[in-house]
Amino acid sequence: AARRARGAPAICADDKSSIPRIVHQSWKEKRPPPPLEPLSARWRSLSGWEYRLWTDEDNERLWKEHAPELIDVFSAYNDTPHTVRDGHEVGASVREGYEIQRPTGIRRADASRLLYMHVHGGVYADLDVIPCGDSIDGLLHKPLVLVREPGQSKRSRHTRYVTNFFMASAPRHPFWKHALGLLRPRARHKDVMSAAGPYFLNAAWESYSKKRTRRCGASTRSADAPLPYHELQEAYAVHFWAGTWHVRNLATAMPRGLDTIIFDRTQQLWLGVNHSENCAAAAPDLRFVEETWACYDSLWPCPRPTWARFDRECGGIKSQCPSQAAAENEWWRRSGGVR
Repeated sequence: AARRARGAPAICADDKSSIPRIVHQSWKEKRPPPPLEPLSARWRSLSGWEYRLWTDEDNERLWKEHAPELIDVFSAYNDTPHTVRDGHEVGASVREGYEIQRPTGIRRADASRLLYMHVHGGVYADLDVIPCGDSIDGLLHKPLVLVREPGQSKRSRHTRYVTNFFMASAPRHPFWKHALGLLRPRARHKDVMSAAGPYFLNAAWESYSKKRTRRCGASTRSADAPLPYHELQEAYAVHFWAGTWHVRNLATAMPRGLDTIIFDRTQQLWLGVNHSENCAAAAPDLRFVEETWACYDSLWPCPRPTWARFDRECGGIKSQCPSQAAAENEWWRRSGGVR
């Protein structure tokens, strides 16, 4: 049997703790944007679960109380314009491509979800993620649940990135202490996704796994191994890929800013998302999403091989969607939802 290295009991110990029934979501204000409110209601309706929507102010208080040694890192996060060209960010000046403005606060939001897991545990889900009913309870016996991005075939050996739209954990799992310790050295990274987002989380997981193998003489436990996305969507939770942080700073293209929700089939096909594999409980929500957000889909008859190139070359044909109130009211009527 593998022998545990001395001096590393926390990372090497077999974690018998479980995930508490608390759901964390975050938004800049106390109420989600209207197009996403019906989806967040699915989490609020789970029986026996506590629901917490964290605001920007809540996040700042959390860091001051539970990670004061990192409050300077949290406070210094800022999001600057970048130029995107053929799927690559190429710097702060506008060259061949277009300038996009990452919404202020996304780095803070990405970092804060790590602290939710470390301090409180439970489930974190983006606002465009819904549970597959009570079957989400099937994850609670695990000490840690991370998810790989879609696109991985059930028969493929190709490993996809660990992403951060859904996470679940027992409080104080050693992975989160490891991840939080990486925030400072990566704080100045120009890429939002690499500073504290999904690329950061993937790098943290890889380094944690190597560290555990080195210190404990054993590979990462299978109980902690990240789920492929298709396993998550078939049984536990479904992501609808609203893309609220892909906000163009051109007022004529997205007049409603972060309240503008995009159901972008081009992006989803590029990512390898297959909604036919969603759990049955997600079917009404998929219809709502398609009906409510579909006006953008019909305005984008301009296929391109990459998401960034598509957005750059086809952006001129976009326009503001009409009011979503009628579609939302119909969804509430069909589902029996309570506002």
